Amino acid sequence: MLLKNTVAVFFVFVYGISPVHALEDFVGKMIPENLNPQRVVALMPALAEVVVDLGAAPILIGVPDATQGFLPSTIVKLGPYTQISSEAVLNLKPDLVFASMDGNSPSLVKQIEKFGVSVVTINTQSLSDIVRSFEMMSFALGKKGFSKIEEFKNTLQKFKNPLKKNAPSNQKKWRIFVQIGWEPLVSIGKNTFLHELIELARGENLFANSKLKYPRPSIEEVIKANPDVILICPLHKKDFSEKSTKFWKKFKNMNAVRHDRIYVLPEGLLTKPTFSLLQGLGKLQQILGAL
Repeated sequence: MLLKNTVAVFFVFVYGISPVHALEDFVGKMIPENLNPQRVVALMPALAEVVVDLGAAPILIGVPDATQGFLPSTIVKLGPYTQISSEAVLNLKPDLVFASMDGNSPSLVKQIEKFGVSVVTINTQSLSDIVRSFEMMSFALGKKGFSKIEEFKNTLQKFKNPLKKNAPSNQKKWRIFVQIGWEPLVSIGKNTFLHELIELARGENLFANSKLKYPRPSIEEVIKANPDVILICPLHKKDFSEKSTKFWKKFKNMNAVRHDRIYVLPEGLLTKPTFSLLQGLGKLQQILGAL
């Protein structure tokens, strides 16, 4: 009990989060306090990239396909994250696995845990969830990358503060259609971190009022809503950007087309919950600030 209290106090004063958040993951499982992992597997590409950014690349042994960035030459690719099997993971003999509520099935996690492997499950619905996830991962990895997390938090706060203090009340908020999928057409609702990023950049998400997290509007709905800006954000290397841009340019009466405001961001820059979100936010603010 004394050790738990000591760790909890550490996280309150150093990480700035509550003891519960410091010691439990997003599904209420306790995170081992002295795990000292040596063999780590990540079940989502973004999680693998965060592990690398936190300075734990040498102990990362298994990742999904589509993981980007510098990876050890000995890394094992586990296939698409939607098709990872418990057998493939367990064959690597990990002592820590990172899973996501957004992309990994609870049954896969349970199968891995049956063999005594520690699994930390994170969530990335909001920016605060993402920060909390970074902190949990750092804790599980032996408090690696603390300075990088602090830098992320401080920079995010700097993005927020000028908007509160200096933004004119009559400043135009550009109505943005965010496209993250094609065939079917997919956008974003308000319960996403990408919606928060749009608002931080003083944009207005065209489908913020949707009841769905990732609405699938018809082409007619987009045309009728008449966005000021079309922001194309591909999730994966299967790039639909060129095809989408060419398609939307046919509708010359839309504000976004008439004023040449169709923008394509690099793969994952605003859609992947990693440290690169700050770069994506900066790019978005640059785009909207130039309009």
